Amino acid sequence: MPRCLICGNTTHFGSSQCPPEVPEANGPMSSLMANFDQEGYLENMESIGAEEEISQHAWEDPQGYFDLCLECGSNNIQW
Repeated sequence: MPRCLICGNTTHFGSSQCPPEVPEANGPMSSLMANFDQEGYLENMESIGAEEEISQHAWEDPQGYFDLCLECGSNNIQW
């Protein structure tokens, strides 16, 4: 289960490997975002411009991709 060591978030994460398509103020920090359930399983994923192949790999190996806390912006994530 992913957990942000800064804010304690365990549900909303993004991938630093997939930067936003168009960086903007108050926009998403990643073009690939995911929600995890209470048990740490990948619940759903949203891709905004990330390639389909990368999205598929992220679904199969979330630990290898989701390393960015979408609550506080930290990349200090523990699995």
